[in-house]
Amino acid sequence: MKKIKKGFALLLVFVMAVSVIPQSVFAAKKKVKLSKKAVTVAVGESVKIQLKNNKKKVKWSITSGKKNVTLSKKKKTGVIIKGKKAGKAKVQAKIGKKKYVCKVTVKKAATAGNENPNNGKTTAEPTQVPSQAPTVSQQPVPPVITPGVTPSEPTIKPENHYQGLYAESEPFVISSVTFDKEITSYSLAYTNIYVNQEGAASLKEVVPDVSKCTFTVYCYGKKAEVKRISDIVWNEEEGEDPYYSFALTVEQDGKEYTETVKMRLGVPKYPNNPGDLSNGLTLLSLQADDKTYELERNVAYGGETYYFKDKEIDISKIAEAKKVSIVGVYEEEKVKIDVEIRRWNQGYAFFTNQSFKKGNLEIGSGYFYGYKKSDRYFDVDAFTSTKGEVTGDMVSNEWCFVYEPKLEKGKSLKDIFGNLSEELKIYRTVYNNAYYKDNEIRNVVWHEESFYENKEDPGYYTFDIVVTVDGKELTQKYKLVQRQRTYQVSGKLTTADGVPISDVSIMLEQEGGSQETVKTDSEGYFSKELIKGTYQFELGKPFTVEDKDLQWNESLPLYKIAGKVTREGAAQSTDVPGIHFQSEEQKTITSGSDYSGTETRYWAYLEKGTYNVTSYNTLIETIIVTKSETHDITMELGMVFGKGSGYYKFVNTEDPEVYEQPYAANGSYKVYLKPGTYEVQKDGTVIDTIEVTLGDMEKDYVSYTCKGELLDMKGVQIPKNVYNYDIVVKKEDKVYKNLSLTRWSEGTSGYSFSALPGTYQFYYGENKIAEITVTDSDVVQDLTMPVKYKKIKMYDAQKQLIPLTQQVTLINQESSQQYNLYGDEDSVDFSIAVALPLGTYQFETYEGMPSVQGKTITVKEDSDEIVMNMNVYKLTGNCKINGESADRSTWIDLRRKEDGYYLASCTVDDEGNYVFYLEPGEYTMKVYNSNVTMDKGEDVSITNDAVVKDLDITNAN
Repeated sequence: MKKIKKGFALLLVFVMAVSVIPQSVFAAKKKVKLSKKAVTVAVGESVKIQLKNNKKKVKWSITSGKKNVTLSKKKKTGVIIKGKKAGKAKVQAKIGKKKYVCKVTVKKAATAGNENPNNGKTTAEPTQVPSQAPTVSQQPVPPVITPGVTPSEPTIKPENHYQGLYAESEPFVISSVTFDKEITSYSLAYTNIYVNQEGAASLKEVVPDVSKCTFTVYCYGKKAEVKRISDIVWNEEEGEDPYYSFALTVEQDGKEYTETVKMRLGVPKYPNNPGDLSNGLTLLSLQADDKTYELERNVAYGGETYYFKDKEIDISKIAEAKKVSIVGVYEEEKVKIDVEIRRWNQGYAFFTNQSFKKGNLEIGSGYFYGYKKSDRYFDVDAFTSTKGEVTGDMVSNEWCFVYEPKLEKGKSLKDIFGNLSEELKIYRTVYNNAYYKDNEIRNVVWHEESFYENKEDPGYYTFDIVVTVDGKELTQKYKLVQRQRTYQVSGKLTTADGVPISDVSIMLEQEGGSQETVKTDSEGYFSKELIKGTYQFELGKPFTVEDKDLQWNESLPLYKIAGKVTREGAAQSTDVPGIHFQSEEQKTITSGSDYSGTETRYWAYLEKGTYNVTSYNTLIETIIVTKSETHDITMELGMVFGKGSGYYKFVNTEDPEVYEQPYAANGSYKVYLKPGTYEVQKDGTVIDTIEVTLGDMEKDYVSYTCKGELLDMKGVQIPKNVYNYDIVVKKEDKVYKNLSLTRWSEGTSGYSFSALPGTYQFYYGENKIAEITVTDSDVVQDLTMPVKYKKIKMYDAQKQLIPLTQQVTLINQESSQQYNLYGDEDSVDFSIAVALPLGTYQFETYEGMPSVQGKTITVKEDSDEIVMNMNVYKLTGNCKINGESADRSTWIDLRRKEDGYYLASCTVDDEGNYVFYLEPGEYTMKVYNSNVTMDKGEDVSITNDAVVKDLDITNAN
């Protein structure tokens, strides 16, 4: 899969950490990695780098600086690099689609200093940098990623002109496979094939000859011609299930592409990680309820990042929608898929889409970002430097252009760049997802003060980049700084009792708050390039990096606990959940696991103390750590798995505080539970009750959407603003779902809920209003309610319409049922709309109109409106208290003048206005709020006309 740019990857890590957790023990087997990510070698000398934990075929190459180095003794485990010419280079190891890069600096043979290639150029991919003033981006900000080109070989990456084609941003995607034998199903992840065959023990039973399979391949959105299958190997490596690997070569537009393909038996190992399994799906539009939003792929970053074409989009409307789906293209076919919004603000939304089928191909769930276009910033998409390699990076908490070559002592960027506006060329910017080439650097200023806190640099540049868009200039501010010098810190980490802290990533914190991740090898050794400063490993002692390399060995107050993880009754040794070590006082510094092919083993580095070993919300056991030792963990948990979509909640019926919430990605879920009785809930509805025992249990909970509108007895759609209905949904004579539909309910009009296959009865009160059967797809069916939708038109004595904007309470005269109704201020041709059962209703009190109490209306089937003529006149005005306009904390009591009898009250609006509708008579008004009370009321007389009476209360205490 095309790698996500750094900034999007950081955001993705955060989102996934809180929303999608794999049901596995920590991590997979040991990761393949280079022994060094950067090396220095003199001209004529050689250095060896190792590729650790690799057992697969590897392709070594020089991706930049080919004139500076040569490679020899290329093996699966490493390569020898020889320096030819002073300069820089990048060496790459490629295993399938995975790439591992080592930066090489070649020094002159006679000196120890580094040669700066200051006469070359470099190219960078895009950066999105928020301006300091006047524009600030509220969206996640991806950084620059520097491609592997040498300063002397400048190239400008081509523009992306996406057309909404399948896999258009991917260089090589297998879109479908035809097998020689019939299979149950299969899944794809770019160049990985997962074959699912019921009852099969080996892939060779299902696919005895890979060369007899037919493959469909797309390269950058176009179908390619398969030329040959070669290098077929049956792999039986320790720690992995056996699989085929082979080279697949295709041709498109006269160019050949070859990729290594793997074919395995079974489903993808980590189905809860969305991404690769969407397999090149390109999105075209998003639909939220009944509104469609067109999408366009982000030209700067591609991949799973899209923009909404409509600049005025309100993302909150999508977040509030009852049903969200996408239309995408897979191969040449358009598909519609349900999606779930996982995180959003007004600038972007992060979505996951459900899996779908195409024949026996199961296409898994994926993720994507939808961004709102913004006029407030632009991206720098391509730039070069004539004075050496310049990249873009996050430096000291802000985005900067960074000069990479090390400067000689006493020199500054001012000595390198004499005319920055000419020597740093901005080739292309992206604004609102369109390319612009009219870019200019202005207002270049050299600052003599240091940019970095440690004061090791002599200064930096600031400048503006100005982009002209349709005759309008957009300006953002930037800095050019030098890369800080780094020094190699290496050593060995051990536990308190001398055990190597091996094969882990451990946090190293710099004084001032920044953090680095340090990786150790199998013997506990580490090596890290660090800038000057004081550092401290977590729980360790501080050490200081000055102006030379440092050797640092340390024993941390930790102990290594390791052993086997098993689950009683498990059908396969791999079916164990993730475990965690929790303690109120002590820390778990790092932990992980390995699968040997026959068993799962864990390890953890812990402080001395007491820990609860948990699996998500479930307590497994309690251990006491006093030394490094072996401790096997046995889980008494049953596994429930099956088909499904979205989140589920399994709640223990004896203790509702005990529950687990698995997420079904790629159409399946898996959850581990202690034996007992559990309610299975979906969207707050109990959809099943199960008895969990040790061992494995398969339960499919594939749900579909059942939705529709509410109609009155004449087939008229009932507007949502009059909803006040409680509908009970039953399945097999048990309550399945309570639908509380009010004007304040989320989403648009109608009803919607997730339903398992089966037949459902809908009840409104004692009335059965519908029966709906759900089989294997979504169901749309309207509900006919036993009510009549009507508009009430109430007029005063002057034939003026009275808007009923406050709560109206009606009592059914036959059933004594009370109905609370609410009007809308924007109603223009009626006072209030209602949808009620047939019958006679009596008004209770209404704020501001005492004479309406006791009036009756009759709801009949054969009419659409009710007209009421009231002998009342409008009394209105504005209320001030001690010269200030009153607000909604103020109300006015109305009484009969002759005897002080209380009649009604009215709350003023935000501007201090009030309104009553009164029969002719003499009245007294008195104003109240939380701070003041009128000493004396105001009298008002209503005769045969509307009255305006402002209240300017100065006699208030």
